[in-house]
Amino acid sequence: LAPLQGEAEFLRRGIPVTEKNIGEIFKAAGYATGVVGKWHLGHGPQFLPQNRGFDHSVVFHGNTSLQSRQPDDPEMVSLKVDFHDEGKDIAWTREGLNQIRRNGEIIDVDQYLMFFFRDQAIDFIEQHKDRPFLLYFPMNSPVPPLQVPRDYFERLRSRIANINLRGYSAMLQAQDDVVGALLAKLGELGLQDDTFVVFV
Repeated sequence: LAPLQGEAEFLRRGIPVTEKNIGEIFKAAGYATGVVGKWHLGHGPQFLPQNRGFDHSVVFHGNTSLQSRQPDDPEMVSLKVDFHDEGKDIAWTREGLNQIRRNGEIIDVDQYLMFFFRDQAIDFIEQHKDRPFLLYFPMNSPVPPLQVPRDYFERLRSRIANINLRGYSAMLQAQDDVVGALLAKLGELGLQDDTFVVFV
């Protein structure tokens, strides 16, 4: 988008820094703060997680990012379903804004992205189990590109004939498993009665 809008205009857009976000509020109260997933709140330096109250971040900055870097993998179902799929370098890439960054540094991720973010979120919980923490987990699902492990897709074959709807529903099931894994980790660590979980 930057070539169309101009670099300065592109970097200017974001949640105004005069608006305090949840990371800034909790950090000021002494919480460890982390964000894992989709950071779509601005791309200029002043808008990035490390400058908006988050001690730890594992995110991409774009609208969407590939779940799997290998769309031809026979164990992965990859479906093109909407306008995101038509634009060059919007959905079907992990370049530019879709690159994964840990605390601002670009990292290489070869794992199914939703499951990678699950593992990063669980790591954050484990590392901060002995102190108050805030984990903001804006999930990258279910959004295009619709990519999901084939076993989730096949589970729905007998119930959902429409391939695109089946792919979307399969991603929802994978997402449900991710949420379940985080809730199970809270239970395993004995934190379930002391933790608010807000699902929006």
